[in-house]
Order: sequence, then structure tokens, then C-alpha cells
Amino acid sequence: MRQLQANAGVLVVKDPKPDLRASYLMAIRRSNRRGEAPAGHWVRYSGKNGADLIIRLERTAAPVRENRGPRPPVPRIKGLQQLHEVVAKLAEKDSPLDVSNEARPRAVRILQAIADETERRQYLIEERPGVSGFRVSFYRYSFRSFNFDFREEKEVPPEHVEEETPRRKPLGQDTTAEKDPVPTGRLVLRMKGRSTWADCETCTLVEQLPRMFAELEAQELPEREAHERAEQKLQEEREERHRIRECERTRREEERRKQRALWEVALAEAHSRWLVNFNRARGRKQALAWREACELRRFATDIRIRSAQNIEKDRQQRMIAWADQIDQEANRIDPLTNEQELDFSIPEHIAPQELDTHMPPGMTARQPPEA
Repeated sequence: MRQLQANAGVLVVKDPKPDLRASYLMAIRRSNRRGEAPAGHWVRYSGKNGADLIIRLERTAAPVRENRGPRPPVPRIKGLQQLHEVVAKLAEKDSPLDVSNEARPRAVRILQAIADETERRQYLIEERPGVSGFRVSFYRYSFRSFNFDFREEKEVPPEHVEEETPRRKPLGQDTTAEKDPVPTGRLVLRMKGRSTWADCETCTLVEQLPRMFAELEAQELPEREAHERAEQKLQEEREERHRIRECERTRREEERRKQRALWEVALAEAHSRWLVNFNRARGRKQALAWREACELRRFATDIRIRSAQNIEKDRQQRMIAWADQIDQEANRIDPLTNEQELDFSIPEHIAPQELDTHMPPGMTARQPPEA
């Protein structure tokens, strides 16, 4: 609809592929059925079976309404309030409506009843220029038209039988005068190529209008049923696609849930392995520091022993002072002097990238699977 309005009501699709053509036709029918066109308009097209597909937005007096309920019979006509535009043209004096002046008011009322019922059933009534009749079109499920002739029946009046034998006319003169047909007052409605309804002795044309609309509805019935079957099939396909999408979504969610659970287990195991490795390194470092502290203390003891053998008091004091400094350094690096460091350590913060080396292939501690 936006494409039509953007192109002044005409859209030309150059020789579309069958799938694209079918999609356009389905969209046109759905748009007309739902009344998506602007008020007073409907969508028509040409090129259903081949060549370019030409789509037009045309004016119409038939409102599109959704009404699939039972249709009551055509109401009787009691008076006219407002004429349909097609009926108004036929009601004009110089119109091609083939009825006498005496029958014209009744003919106009019947035509207006047909127009009202046509629109109520969501059909389209159109003018047939220069013809005493009209056209009824379907546009909800497909575009089909039916031409109707509406006229007053005429007949030649019977010959008047004279009491006396007429005199013989001269040779060469026509002995029988042709008489023009005269209106009978009986109105006739004919669906071209199909059925005829007319005033007769047992019922009037108005009483036969329900049968006329029943025949019209019978013409639309196969298309409506085919459309409903297609709609049902489309609905089933949509439901099936929705079911498949839901199953796929559920499967993906379940897969993500499993992957997240595996990731959480792997992250916990990586954290444990990192802590074990971290404390192993601490233990080795502390053992090296303790061994170095022991060596420093033994070295300080040997310095004191050596200083006792020195006879120079000044030199002896300096050696003892140096041994004291070595003992202080041994105490500083000895892990046994700090009891808080003599247990399994758990750091407050561990960088995620430090755990990546302990994660399974394809996983990272920096990001869970669903992220």
C-alpha cells in the first residue's frame, strides 16, 4: 500500500518470477479483504498469468468490511434515502436505462436495493457505460466480474380484428403495418450467460432478488472455500514454523544452560588448580628463603667464632657487628618468623586471564558462553 501511494496509485512490477507474482496477488487480496486501502479505494491488478504485473489503486463506493456471518435475505424496498452513484446515473432521464417513465421509479428502487445488498455482501457494483445494466465484481478472494442487463420487457400489441373485411390495397402496397413494441411494465434482470429473473404472475422481481444473490454467492463460494483452505494451510504452516522456532529456541536455551553449567564447573576447577599452583610456588619460595636464612645464621656463627680468634679488639668488634647484621637479614627473610604466612593462601582478587591456562579448550574465564 505504501508503494502504491508513493507511485501515484500505480505500481508496475516488471515480469516478476512466479513466487513473487503469487506473493503480490496474495497481498492484494488480503489488502482488499481487510480494507487496508484508503477510504473509498480498492486495489485492482492485471497480468495475473504473465508479463508485467500492473497494480492500481482505484476509487470505489464499496466499503470493505469483515463479515463472514450468515447473510439475511434481501430486505423489501419501501423508500429511497440516498442513491448509490451507479444508480443515480441510471436514474437520470438521458441514461441508457431501458425502462418507461412509468416503470422508472420502481426500477430505480430495485436498483438501489441491489446496490445496497451488493455493498453489504462486500461486492462491488459498477457502471456499464452506454448499457442498461451494471456490473458486479468480486474483489475479496479474486477479481471476477458479472454483467447484468436490466430492462423493461416489451411486446408487440395484438392485431385488432376488424368486423368488416378490409378493402384490397393497390398492388405493391404493404398490406400489414409493422407496429412498435410497447412497454409491459414487467422488469427483467439477466445475468449475462447465466440466469434471468423477471416479474411474473406468481412473484415479482423483488421477491426473486435473494435467488439472484444466492447465485452470485454460489459463484464466489469455490474461491472463498479455496481461500479459506489456503488461509488454513498458511495458518497451519505458521503454527508449524512457530513450533519449530520454539523447539529450536528451547534447544538453544538448554544448550546454553548446559554450556554455562560446564563453564561454571570448569571455572571452579581452574580456580582450584590455580590456587594449588600458586601455593606450591609460595612453598618453594619460602623453602628457598628458609634455607638461605639458615645458611646466613651458620655463616654469622662462623664469623663470631673467627672473631674470637682475632687478638685485635677493634677488628673483633667489627666482625661481631657484621655477624649481627647477617642475623638480622636471616630473620628478615626467614618465613618461620611470620606465622601468618605459614598456611594455605587464597588471594582476594585473581585476574580472570590468569585462570585461562587452566580452562578447557575453547573456554575462557573472562567470558561465559552465552555472552
